[in-house]
Amino acid sequence: MASNFTVPEEVERALRRALEAVPRIVSDPRDRRDVALAMLFLQHALDEFDDALSVESRHYITGARGRRAGGALPRILEDQALTVLGADRAEGDRLPLIAELLRRAAAAVRRVDDAAQEGLIEAFRGVRFDFGALAYPEMLGDAMESFLKETEASTRYSGEHYTPRELVHLLTEIALPQADMRIYDPFCGTGGMLLHAKQYVDEQEGDSQRLALAGQDINASTAELASLNLYFHQIQNCALERGDSLLSAPSASGEFDLVLSAPPFGLLLREDQAQALGQHALYGPVSERGPADWALLQYMLGLVNRRGGSVCTVVTHGPLFRSGRDRATRSALLDADVVEAVIGLAPNLFSSTAIAPCVLLLRAPGQKASERRGKVLFIDASREYERGLTQNLMRSEDVEKIASAVRGFEDVHRFARVVDRAYLSENDDSLDIRRYVDSAPLPEPQDIQAHMSGGMPVAEIHDKKALLGAYGITPRQLFAARYGDPAYMDFLPPPERPDACLLTELARDREQHLLAAFGEWWELAARDIAELAPTQSDRERSNSRIGQLRLELFSAWGELMGVPSILAPHALSGAFTDWWREVGPHLRTLARHGCLLPPDEDLSVLREGLTSRIDALVASRRIELVETYEKWQQKYGLSFREIESQLTGPSAGLLQNNPWSQQSAWDLSSLTGADVADRRRQTAQRVYALTDTEKTVEGALAKLDVDDLMILLPVLDAESETEGRVDRCTLGDVIKTARTGTSGRLSEEPGGVPAVEARHLTERGFATAGLRYRRADSPPKRSEMLTAGDVLLTARVMAGRGYRAIVWNEQLPSATYSGSVVRLSPDTTRILPGYLAVWLSHRSVHPRLYAQARESRDALYDLPAGRLLNVEVELPNLKEQQRIVDAVAPLTEQRELRHAQLTKLDLIKRTMMKDLESDRTSVGFAS
Repeated sequence: MASNFTVPEEVERALRRALEAVPRIVSDPRDRRDVALAMLFLQHALDEFDDALSVESRHYITGARGRRAGGALPRILEDQALTVLGADRAEGDRLPLIAELLRRAAAAVRRVDDAAQEGLIEAFRGVRFDFGALAYPEMLGDAMESFLKETEASTRYSGEHYTPRELVHLLTEIALPQADMRIYDPFCGTGGMLLHAKQYVDEQEGDSQRLALAGQDINASTAELASLNLYFHQIQNCALERGDSLLSAPSASGEFDLVLSAPPFGLLLREDQAQALGQHALYGPVSERGPADWALLQYMLGLVNRRGGSVCTVVTHGPLFRSGRDRATRSALLDADVVEAVIGLAPNLFSSTAIAPCVLLLRAPGQKASERRGKVLFIDASREYERGLTQNLMRSEDVEKIASAVRGFEDVHRFARVVDRAYLSENDDSLDIRRYVDSAPLPEPQDIQAHMSGGMPVAEIHDKKALLGAYGITPRQLFAARYGDPAYMDFLPPPERPDACLLTELARDREQHLLAAFGEWWELAARDIAELAPTQSDRERSNSRIGQLRLELFSAWGELMGVPSILAPHALSGAFTDWWREVGPHLRTLARHGCLLPPDEDLSVLREGLTSRIDALVASRRIELVETYEKWQQKYGLSFREIESQLTGPSAGLLQNNPWSQQSAWDLSSLTGADVADRRRQTAQRVYALTDTEKTVEGALAKLDVDDLMILLPVLDAESETEGRVDRCTLGDVIKTARTGTSGRLSEEPGGVPAVEARHLTERGFATAGLRYRRADSPPKRSEMLTAGDVLLTARVMAGRGYRAIVWNEQLPSATYSGSVVRLSPDTTRILPGYLAVWLSHRSVHPRLYAQARESRDALYDLPAGRLLNVEVELPNLKEQQRIVDAVAPLTEQRELRHAQLTKLDLIKRTMMKDLESDRTSVGFAS
């Protein structure tokens, strides 16, 4: 359906075309970007203001064709700059900076030929850019923000850097800007911080028109872009300046309620800057030519002192613990009780540096809430992020978790801690977050008695009480009580043990409850959203009505979805925040024009984004439940006693079989004696026995390798073909298809199709640890999905293991494969999948495979699927192939048990060695 208004895609497309129209003779990517944005403003002015251009210029812009340009575009840009400077200054101090942007664009355009100038004009032809013609009023600003993000990579090395959007969101959620506030950003960049402050007030149903915004930036280009950005977002009461914030205070110095900023890291003061900032040094001296951290923070505090305001800013961790003058300044700030919160974030959030940032929340003296006085909140959020391709990403749920902890101002286990002034003094007034709270994961608990004799420690079940309780699952549904020993429960017999299917079934009831609550919420939301459509009398009140709607929907969201819920509150809030941001353009268009952005017509499309987010969160939580039980089973489900029983028969034969068993190791209570030296000697004796047993198990594994080798050697003998026992042909004769997987980006976040990689193919079969997923936005084709009977081969020699092959027996319900794996579909009338996997894994065959890889001239010697078909294979009859598969199967089972035994031994030995070391640390050696 064609629309009678301009939509965001049209503006974004015009900007991209304009960027492409600027030739490479304009070498600086910033200039090419700025020319495109200046042209957007020029076309907007042409449509918005009747007197924006002279008649001659208007005729040129609207009708220029062929060679009639005559190089007039630079002159028109300069004329428009003069027009802007002569405009009514009620618009604020943004207009001179926009005029400078137009002048710089004119200078850049002078360097290009007439054809390029005509291309710039053509990029915007056929689209109206006046505010009244847009889908919603702030659309040009949103398109500009998107364009700046797109061009960030090209300007990264030009001295311009952008604060991540979610970090800006976090600062506004912590600072809580309100209507009637005066807000200042001394390093405003392109104006993102000020813009988000305005949007936050709108979302809270406040009147953002009453906000007074101010900003300053030393970089001319970014200051000009900030002016244009705020203009396109129709922010009226805003004063922007180009200048050095370390030298000159803003014109409204000392009159702010909130300073909200993310200064560049590593600022060093010059002498003149130190002298200027020294005037605001109320808490500590400013060193000349030193780091600017505390000098800048004192300056920011000075700006809000008079109005009793707040400072929310980003710093590095260095000033939090450095000694000398920094320590003296910290002590003075703590004595004045102006530090309210210190928040450590994840590293590598910025595209320009991997430094881990820290957020400081400061209050003017005497402005803390009474219950927070004399206290500082420390938050370690260094693990709250999602790993991206080139940098880490802070998610909305991370923002919500941090912001809710600041609002709550209370201890949260291994995340947040409230520390009083006295304890800070005991710690040398250090604000180093790790001194007070540490979110680093604890080492995996290991219970030696459970490893040896079996059973599940009740203490470890209790550690997952919140997860099990969220699903209403009791320990009795997963384990059997062990009478007489309440510290342990027993795993159920193998046929009764929960698997992924049963755990999914146990989780279904709570999941259905959550989805039903979501359906109930959506019915309410759809009705209220539909009421956004305007009447003739209220078309100008869209922002306030949308802000009110957000508050109402978010309140209902918490009531219906939050209690009880399998999802954490911050995860639910983050999903809502992401969805609201996604549907915002639709809602603003609906509030202005009574319809959604084309081509969508039905409100149900707005539900899809939120549904997918909830489904992904539910799936991730269910996977956490399944993986928790699987980890327990992997650790304790097969005890050392059971392994030996399977290998050697009844336990009566254990004492002759195993040096470790001869030490009566099943009962470890003798290690709890009061005499430290005696306990050490007993532990050492057990470690000696463990070492002897390791050697025994390693020897058994080596013998299994020999047995495995011997099974296939008769088939590989040269005489076998002449004696007629085997045929010899190429793999191409017995393989239907051979394909290498797609090399694409894989995500560690569940939510797509799992991809089998080379590291998952082991001598023990398929290992599920460390699965990654094909992203939902690029699903695999049907032909790329694995089917039962496929043989998977590593495309590259694995270190110390050669090539590995397994038969795919649907170890996962659905899966694809990566570029490090070759998938073979055998002709089962000639070769069995099991025999093919055994043959490919045999070390005598590996030189043939490696020869084909070398001939491919691949830099990494990856084995191409096509060349693999040239390898000759020894092919006995199907009966003999089955005999070989049957002979290898018990060896594989024994090898699996021996590896499990070796893993148990290594784990127990390392645990005991740590016990020895901890005794030495805590008690000391007896003389």
